[in-house]
Amino acid sequence: MIAKRSILFVCTANIFRSVSAEYCFKKYLKDNNIENWNVGSAGIIAEPASVDSEVLETLAGFGIDASRHQQRKLTREMLSEYDAVVGMAENHIDFMESEFNYKRAILFNDLAVEERTSVWDVQDAVPDHLHNRPAVERMIDTTIEDIHAKTPAVYRNASERF
Repeated sequence: MIAKRSILFVCTANIFRSVSAEYCFKKYLKDNNIENWNVGSAGIIAEPASVDSEVLETLAGFGIDASRHQQRKLTREMLSEYDAVVGMAENHIDFMESEFNYKRAILFNDLAVEERTSVWDVQDAVPDHLHNRPAVERMIDTTIEDIHAKTPAVYRNASERF
C-alpha cells in the first residue's frame, strides 16, 4: 500500500489563492487518477468572508466546483498534519514562522518554478480594488490561470520533495 501524502495551501483569508491552489491540485489528481493525497487549505486570518463569485466562475471554467468550500483558519495542529505546507506569499511564510515557529513552509512559486516570489492578493495587486471591479476580476482571472498552469509542477515537485 502506498502511504498517503498531504499538502496544505495557506493564504490570508482562505477565500481566493489557497482555495484556488487546493481545488486545482485536487482536479489535477482526479484527472490523472492519482490517489493517496490529502489536500487542504487555510488562511492565517480567515475572518468570515465568502469566496468571491469571480473566483468561483474562473475555477468553474476549469471544470472545478469550489462552491462548497468551507473557510478554515490556520492552526498549529494543521501544520503538523501535512507533509508539505505551501504559503501563497512571503507574509504567510513569515506568519507561520513567527506565530507557530514553523520553518518548513515553502512558497507556492518556489515549489512550482523555483522562484521566491509571492502570489499577490487583490489588495496588493490592485491599488483601487474597492472601486475598480473590472481590474479586480482581471487580477483574479490571471492569478487563478497562473495557479492552474503551475499545478502539474507543484504536484511533481511536491511528490519528489515531501
